[in-house]
Amino acid sequence: MKTLITTCFAMLMTMQLQAQFSIFGNVPAESKQTISLPDKPNRVDSLGRKQGEWAKKYANGRYRYTATFKDDRIVGTLTRFHDNGQPSAKLVYREGNDTCRAEMFDEKGHRIGCGNFVGDKKEGTWMVYSQHNVLLAREPYRHGLLHGTVLEYYENGNVSSEINYYNGIRHGAWIQYFPGGAIHLIATYDNDRLQGKYKVNGTNGKVCIQGTYKDGVSVGTWTAYDEERDEFFELRYDDNGRLTNQKEVDARMQQKLDKSEQNRKFLKDPEQYRQDPEGYMR
Repeated sequence: MKTLITTCFAMLMTMQLQAQFSIFGNVPAESKQTISLPDKPNRVDSLGRKQGEWAKKYANGRYRYTATFKDDRIVGTLTRFHDNGQPSAKLVYREGNDTCRAEMFDEKGHRIGCGNFVGDKKEGTWMVYSQHNVLLAREPYRHGLLHGTVLEYYENGNVSSEINYYNGIRHGAWIQYFPGGAIHLIATYDNDRLQGKYKVNGTNGKVCIQGTYKDGVSVGTWTAYDEERDEFFELRYDDNGRLTNQKEVDARMQQKLDKSEQNRKFLKDPEQYRQDPEGYMR
C-alpha cells in the first residue's frame, strides 16, 4: 500500500499547478521535443493570449497534452498523457473560475487518484486508489495542505490507519488497525512530534509495547511483552531519550538467546533424517 500511495503522491505533486499557465511550464513552445499539430495551431490573438485548441507532442509523436483556451484561460478539459499514449491526468475546469476536478492515471490507464484544485492548490477530499480501483486513502486538503483526518484502507475496505493533520503537519491522534478492525497502535502527535502515551497491541488484543513520548523522544519506563505475556523487558529512558539500563537489557536478550539455543538442542533436525523420514516421527 505504501509503495502505491508513495507513487500516487509523487504523481499528484508533479501536477501541482504553480498557476494556470504553469501546467505547461515544462513544455515551452521553443522546445525541440514538442511538435505543434497542424490541425491544432496553438493560436494566440493580437494581445498574445492563447485562444482555441492547443496541443503539444512528445518526440515520439504522441500527445503530451491537449487543452482549449479562451483569453489565456483553460476552459473545459485539459488532458495530459504519459509518453506511451495513456492519459496521466484529466482536469476539468469550471467556467469563470480557477477550480478544476482532477483525475490521475498510471501508465496502464488505471485511475489512481482524484480530487479538486482551486488555483494551484489541492482543496477538499482527495481519493487514492489501487490499480484495481480499490480505495486506499482519503486525504483532506485545505489551501494545498493536509488538514483533518487522513484515512488509509485495507483492500477489504476496513480502515488500516487514521492520522490527523493541521495545516500540513501531524497533530492529534494516530491509530493503526489490524485488518479485522481491532486497534494495533495508538499514539498522539503534537506539532509533528510524538507526545504522551504510546501503545501497541498484539493480535491477541493484549498490550505488547507501551511507554511515553515527550517531544518526540522516548522517556520514562517502557515495557515490551511477548505474545504470551509471560516475559517482558523494561527499558528505562532519561528525559533526553537515552536508555539508562542498557546492560540489563543486553543481559535479558542474552538469556533469551541462551534459552532458545538450549531448546534447540532437544529438537530433532529434519536434515538428519533425510535418509530415514520415519525416524523423525519416532
